[in-house]
Amino acid sequence: VEEGLMSPRDAIFGEKLAEGRASIAALTETEHSLQNQLGAGAHIIDDASIERFGAILRAEIMGQNADLRRSYVRMLVGSVSVNDNDIVVAGSTAVLEAAATKGNTKAGPAVRGFDRKWCRLQDSNL
Repeated sequence: VEEGLMSPRDAIFGEKLAEGRASIAALTETEHSLQNQLGAGAHIIDDASIERFGAILRAEIMGQNADLRRSYVRMLVGSVSVNDNDIVVAGSTAVLEAAATKGNTKAGPAVRGFDRKWCRLQDSNL
């Protein structure tokens, strides 16, 4: 539209705009759902919770179970960037905050919270 290749009234433009808006709405809903699953409000992280989380995480990562180590890394690490001078490990602070304030990470469920809106109209087996 900006370059004059099509008019804002073209059907294709309208369809693409509707798809974009639907995608934004779906992503917004997913964001709200994930925020609800992580818990509302900021948690207070003190030195004791950091020490406890660090000790638990260290014990699990240094343990013999490779699948568990891999799961912890996938849960906490979002991306790793490597260049000539730096290695940058990045992840979600919300996930790290939730994990650090939960206390014993073994006590939590194996699967994160259930989103009831996922199959609200019919059974997923249909």
